[in-house]
Amino acid sequence: MAEQLSKKETLASDFITSISHEFKTPLSTIRGYAQLLNEDVPTEKREQYIAIITRKVDVLTDLVTKILELSKLENTETSIPCEWFSLDEQIRKNILFLEHEWNGNQIEMIPELIPLNIYGNKELLGEIWQNLLDNAIKFTPVGGRIIVTMEELAENVSIVFRDNGIGMDEETQSHIFEKFYQGATQTARRGSGLGLAITKRILEMCDGTITVQSSPGEGTTVRVVLPVSPRE
Repeated sequence: MAEQLSKKETLASDFITSISHEFKTPLSTIRGYAQLLNEDVPTEKREQYIAIITRKVDVLTDLVTKILELSKLENTETSIPCEWFSLDEQIRKNILFLEHEWNGNQIEMIPELIPLNIYGNKELLGEIWQNLLDNAIKFTPVGGRIIVTMEELAENVSIVFRDNGIGMDEETQSHIFEKFYQGATQTARRGSGLGLAITKRILEMCDGTITVQSSPGEGTTVRVVLPVSPRE
């Protein structure tokens, strides 16, 4: 019992340390540029400072939203409401929702989907596709390619997201589902580091699995496997 309490206290301390760092960086930026706005600066500079502050506020908003979402998921022990819905249609909608991101970077998006209805929580599964597509776009270079495929496997369905982006080494792969982990690679778009932690938790609730295969410079393949019908 004492060992379990000590472990929980350590995890809580690590969480607070991580979240404090994630809040401190954008807050420091906002404070700095807000102070500059009090000075007599040209209109062009003023607009630039306001744009930077707005971006940092968006980062904080996304962070708070994901923290609340993850907290809710981690404290959910009861069964989640499910329904039959078209999986391929849902994934297509997520792809279209992010079109301004991948199209703006001239990324070739190739959906190779099959018509399939599954039984699950539509809202939570939609969050998974959003997170995985967002990650693939984030780490795929301009002019790159992302392929999304579906395959029915007996009582399950496999959904694969494959990109030709920067890839990951084994050390990074061993940590990617941890809260706030973002790896050593820097990109123009920095996320909250919570998307994959949320994805893994949702899949645990939906009796699904997720695996990742990647090598530096050779892209990343993420495979999600979900049951098609309700478990007996």
